[in-house]
Amino acid sequence: QLAMRTAEANAAMDAARRTRESAMEVLRDQREQTADVTEQRKSDRARAADREAAELVAFAAERGATDTNSFLAEMGQLQFFSATDLSRLERDERLRLEEITQQEKQGVEDQRRVFNQSSLSLYAANIDNKLTKAFANQNAFLQIAGASTKAVTGHYANKSRLSSAQNISPTG
Repeated sequence: QLAMRTAEANAAMDAARRTRESAMEVLRDQREQTADVTEQRKSDRARAADREAAELVAFAAERGATDTNSFLAEMGQLQFFSATDLSRLERDERLRLEEITQQEKQGVEDQRRVFNQSSLSLYAANIDNKLTKAFANQNAFLQIAGASTKAVTGHYANKSRLSSAQNISPTG
């Protein structure tokens, strides 16, 4: 029974280890993918901002208004929105990476829980095994002690009968 429980515990720990390794690989891929997607979005947004700025400059140049207050305000607003978009993209990336980190921590905790449960199961099986052996030894001792007591009692009973028979005998 101890061997079976040991095998079960080891199998559970191996399965937990494999599950965690597989989950960590998926999360590592997600982390890389998140970084790649964010970089791509930032690059796309930077190109769009450059294109919008070029269109605004071209439009203002056609009208001869590249040094007017409204042109400068439009350029400032464009830069503000571009910075806001980049900030939003970075925030989204940070939140996603925090989520992945939480999933990694949860995977570690899940594996630790399985290891602890398996260790406790092994410990309990070992204690059960030792108790079973101790009870078997105790029973064997009690059987030997009982047989010895019976033999000694029988010996003294026979000796007592012999002694009584000698006291009663006509030769005595």
